[in-house]
Formats: sequence, structure tokens, C-alpha cells
Amino acid sequence: MKQSPRREDQKTFCYTHFLNPSSELHPEFVRFDYNAGTMNFDYGSHRHSDHELIYVEEGQYRTRLNGRKLTLKADDLLLISPGDLHRDEVKPGLKYYSLSFNIRPVHDSDSAKSVRLLNRHNNEIEPLFQDSAQEILELFHEAAEAMESRRIGASQLAHILLHEAFWRLVEIIPESYYSPEFRSSGTGDDFVSRFYRVLSENLSHALGLNELSRKLAMSPALLNRMCNEHLNQPPAQLVLEFRLTRSKELLSHSDFSIREISEKLGFKDQFTFSRAFKRNEEISPRKYRQQEINNFLLHG
Repeated sequence: MKQSPRREDQKTFCYTHFLNPSSELHPEFVRFDYNAGTMNFDYGSHRHSDHELIYVEEGQYRTRLNGRKLTLKADDLLLISPGDLHRDEVKPGLKYYSLSFNIRPVHDSDSAKSVRLLNRHNNEIEPLFQDSAQEILELFHEAAEAMESRRIGASQLAHILLHEAFWRLVEIIPESYYSPEFRSSGTGDDFVSRFYRVLSENLSHALGLNELSRKLAMSPALLNRMCNEHLNQPPAQLVLEFRLTRSKELLSHSDFSIREISEKLGFKDQFTFSRAFKRNEEISPRKYRQQEINNFLLHG
């Protein structure tokens, strides 16, 4: 870890808790700094033990990464990986955020195990991403404001915002840059199981796209792409079909009223539920229930 400049020259927020992550991988945040240079400062060469994301807000950020000289301007991102040799300079007029983190499997018993985001063995991997992530800056702003407010729930809100910033970073990185460990832990069947697990855990709540994406720790755009790639439908249709499938089980095997079922499945009211059910199944919930009762009586 690099040494920090004088405390009066920066704002530092540290996170040591996690909010029931639903992804098989999750970022473990180490430091979140806002650096506003008021004097010349040289951090000196240091080797990183974790990832660090640099986002330049104003001015020029000059650094040497693994012997390569780089200059970042406003809205540029630099991703530093564990093991990288890094040296940077702070000069008056430079303002930037830095977020240090590790990536760990949620269900791994070895708490020391960390996953690399980028493929370290590929010399063509570009750690500098230019003019590509204004949304990340906005999330950093919101996270910093939340922590400064000291309101109840502020640290939890900041954590969620930084979590979203991490997955937005993942979204803008070309998939060919991912390390094999990261690639194998975040897609495919694993996504499908996580998606339906989140739906099951929030059955009585009508999840919108933004809330669903937050619970899955990914951006709405990435969620939409993953649903279409792996489940061949957009998220909203998948959520509706999941709730309607559950409604058919309740209509067939419970004594709950139509109103009670609509409440349990997060519909606005029983009329909204009935319209959605009939549009999808071409039969009303009441008639579906009677049809199931008749089939049971007929076939035992």
C-alpha cells in the first residue's frame, strides 16, 4: 500500500462491511480517497498488494506504472493491479479519486483468496481507459457526499454506490482483458442461478430494473445484456413470468384469495395481477383455479 499524503490534503473513507452480496464475486473495499492537491507531493515507487482505480476529475495526473510513463486528463481511468509497481505525483490543481479494493469469492472459505480482474500475463492489456466512465465519477461524488453527511445508513449507501461503480468499471473493460479466474466466476449458469435466487428472495416486492441490478451487483445495462444472452428475454419479462409462475402454484395448491396472492407477489392490486395473468395465460386467475380444481377431481 502507498503512504498517504497529509490528512488535511485529502478525505479518506474506509469500508470494512458488506451488504449481503449476491454475486459469486464481490469487491472488498480497502480505501476510498478524494485527493485535492494543494502542494507538490511524490508518492515514490511502491508495489501494490490490491487493485486501485484512479479517476481524474481535474488537472493532469502523471504516473509511472511498471516503468511506463502515463499522463491522465479529466475523465480518464487508470486501473492498477496487485503486483504492479506504481509511482505517482500530486501537483496543485490536480483532483482525483482513488478506490483500493480486492475481489473475493463470496462462498470461498479461504478469506485470503483474491481474484485478479485483469489478465496479468497479457502484455497487451491496457490499464488506461479514456473518456469512458462519467457515470463512475457521479457515483464517486454521491458516495463521498453520503459519507460526509453522517446520516443513518450513510455508510451502507456509500458502499452500494461504490459497489455499482465497480461493476460499471467491469462493464467498460473489454471482456478479452478479464483474467481467467474472473471470467469463470461471473457469467453463464452462475448468473442464471443468482438471478432467480434474487427473485425468490424478493417475491413480495415488485423489483424494477434499477433495484434488481443493484441486488445483483451489476449495472442495468449489463443486467439487460446478461438476461438476453443467457435467458433470451429482457429482465422485466423474466420477472413477470417468474411471479406469474409462482401465482399458478398458489392458485393450484393454496386457499389464498386472488387479492392475497396479488399482495404476496408484489402486484399493485388484484386487478393489476388479474390483467397481467390473463394477458399472459389467456385465462383469468379465477378460471385457472377452477380449471385446476376440476382436473384434480377428474383425475384424483
